[in-house]
Amino acid sequence: MADTHPHRWSEDEDAALRETLRHCSPVTCEEEFAFRQDGDPRRVTLILAGILQRYVDREYEERLAAPIEELRLREDLGLDSLSLMEIAIVLEDVFQVTLGHSEIRTFLTLGEARRALEAKLRGVGDRTAPASASAGAGAGAGSVNAGPRR
Repeated sequence: MADTHPHRWSEDEDAALRETLRHCSPVTCEEEFAFRQDGDPRRVTLILAGILQRYVDREYEERLAAPIEELRLREDLGLDSLSLMEIAIVLEDVFQVTLGHSEIRTFLTLGEARRALEAKLRGVGDRTAPASASAGAGAGAGSVNAGPRR
């Protein structure tokens, strides 16, 4: 299958992603690298669940094994506000989008978080930089891939 993704990831960007996901499962890493190649939005839920798994207590991990849309981030997974902010930072780095504080507070369920991420990936909502700014950017904390993910 031909690579239809408009952005070629550099070795530095790949290394930065591996570092960001170093505490996530190998499956989460594989899904994100595959997502970077094919932009398949069906991968977002698995990647999101894998990132969330890093932050939940062991007693809640099983709930993320087969994630459902209605899974409540605070009540069902025991995540607090600080954890949600940390998760948002990881999501920003992994998906190269910007999530505002007020936006993060509205994530009540896994489904809401997934839909917000997918909207960002489709280009709905604000980005941190115009698409032209990412063309030669490295994988630093402020770099953005504003290209479409299809």
